[in-house]
Amino acid sequence: QWRFVGCGLLCIVLGWWGTHVVHLPVSAVGFLVLPLLVWAALQFRPLFVHTTILATGLIAISLQLTANSVMFQNPKAELTSLFLFLLSASVLTLIVNVIVQQQQALARALVLRQEQERIDLMLQAATDAVLSFDNQGRVTYLNPAAQRVLGRDGLQLHAAGILAILPTPRLTHLERD
Repeated sequence: QWRFVGCGLLCIVLGWWGTHVVHLPVSAVGFLVLPLLVWAALQFRPLFVHTTILATGLIAISLQLTANSVMFQNPKAELTSLFLFLLSASVLTLIVNVIVQQQQALARALVLRQEQERIDLMLQAATDAVLSFDNQGRVTYLNPAAQRVLGRDGLQLHAAGILAILPTPRLTHLERD
């Protein structure tokens, strides 16, 4: 983020120089900031991006109000142009930010799915019986080794409760619930 802040400060200095020395319109100087805003949208969290957009707008407005150029003979038109530029830049960076966030979420979901498939493959290949039960004692998962060890198929075991599969004195309280 420090590189970004450094680039932002450089853009501020260039913007001030462009509006005060070269007498460029602020809307033209604003194009210096556009790549910076897109960079922020691609790299940083939404709060940082929104803060950057707000700071950009405040700096651009202060440049507009302090610039003494002959090009600013119609201040309303210049401020309107500046406002539309900032609005479009904000929308662009927010759209880029949303797209990046969605791609990151899809990547995380893909990694999670691959991990689940790997675990499922390991459980299916395991030679030990693996069963899981919910709070009511119903079978929620069993692997092929569990079917082999218990001598029943998956449908029978899913229909049976924990007491029918593993009858022990410690589990009898589940039958009462």
